[in-house]
Amino acid sequence: PMAGEFTLLYYSLFTWRKRPVATNEFTHHQRSGTKALLGVFIMIIAIETAATHLLLSLWSPVLAYILIALSLYSIFQFYGFSKSLSQRYSTVTTDELLLRFGMMNETTIPLSAIENIEYTRASIKDDDEATSLSLLGEFEGHNAIITCRNEQTLFSLYGMTKTYRKLALNVDDKEAFDKEMKRLTITG
Repeated sequence: PMAGEFTLLYYSLFTWRKRPVATNEFTHHQRSGTKALLGVFIMIIAIETAATHLLLSLWSPVLAYILIALSLYSIFQFYGFSKSLSQRYSTVTTDELLLRFGMMNETTIPLSAIENIEYTRASIKDDDEATSLSLLGEFEGHNAIITCRNEQTLFSLYGMTKTYRKLALNVDDKEAFDKEMKRLTITG
């Protein structure tokens, strides 16, 4: 958890330019609404904090300032999450697929473990072996589902893990992703 907090601090304060995308890297955030949704959360927290502070300060000024501190920290976290999306991309190497959704979710799939890649928007909510790379899950949507031969592990914030056999993700340039995966003898 402490490493996650320091990483969040780094992305919030020290990354101002979008990192260029290499030929073997793929993004997940440009054609999705994740950044906009995180921005909406930030605005809602700011508005809610101002209104609650005014009401709460009449009853307990100390509690009102504690609420402001917690709300500002929440805004800071959402901002860091949003900035990490344009810094940490998914990468395809000759032997593995490293999928990252900013600093929120990450998994490494050996190419030999990939059974199939299907480009679809079909729902995965009723599939117990499926999960989404996005922290927002079905709410964000996806355009590809990777089916693995065996269970893989998805690492989330603060050390949480989840196993899956099917992983839904939204690839911004799915044609280039498909071409790279086929080049590496993965068929979908």
